[in-house]
Amino acid sequence: MWAEPLLVILNRDAIDCDEVRDVVLHEWIHLQQARTHNTWDAVQAAYGGQQQAEIVADCGARLLGSELTPYLDEAGRGCTAAELDHARALTQRQAS
Repeated sequence: MWAEPLLVILNRDAIDCDEVRDVVLHEWIHLQQARTHNTWDAVQAAYGGQQQAEIVADCGARLLGSELTPYLDEAGRGCTAAELDHARALTQRQAS
């Protein structure tokens, strides 16, 4: 779940124990998106909508070792080169 400015809330009733690590990786990418673009609206504008921002977060989580990629699974595809470039930049972003 997303809440501004930079807060992620994980619902323990909605996440299986074996999925927590993967969900945290995905949500960490969202935090990097927010730190880069300042607001969720700006994140969506930068990536062309919420679905695309979610896919980039899945790509970033995958780069960090996640096996759970529900938005990619729903789209029925893997990451494009551009999505991987965006995700890679987010994973390499330094804390400010």
